[in-house]
Amino acid sequence: MYAFTADLESRITPRDEAEWQKGSIDDWVMEGHRLAQTVAYEHLSNENPAPITPAYERQADPVIELQLEKAGVRLAYPLDANLVINPAGQNPQSEVRPLGRRSPDVNVWVNSAAGSIFTAI
Repeated sequence: MYAFTADLESRITPRDEAEWQKGSIDDWVMEGHRLAQTVAYEHLSNENPAPITPAYERQADPVIELQLEKAGVRLAYPLDANLVINPAGQNPQSEVRPLGRRSPDVNVWVNSAAGSIFTAI
């Protein structure tokens, strides 16, 4: 499995990263939905369960791999923006705080340097 993920990661260029970080989560969800309609489901037969043929796999595999690459970049984006790694000996610029009275069991990671939060459970 590590070789597969390393291969996917090796294909990602800085240009890809910049492009894939654009848009909103809603945009990314709709992109995945359109691919599900046009790649994952459009060419399956009506049999239940639908057989997964070699031709179907050849068509779907590149799309699946690209979506996995995008998912890695998109997950790393808010993590990189919100988690601060400080040089040794410096005070951290981030802290964990409770979300509030309504959700006492949920904490948020606050990056005071960036002024943003990253939700953690």
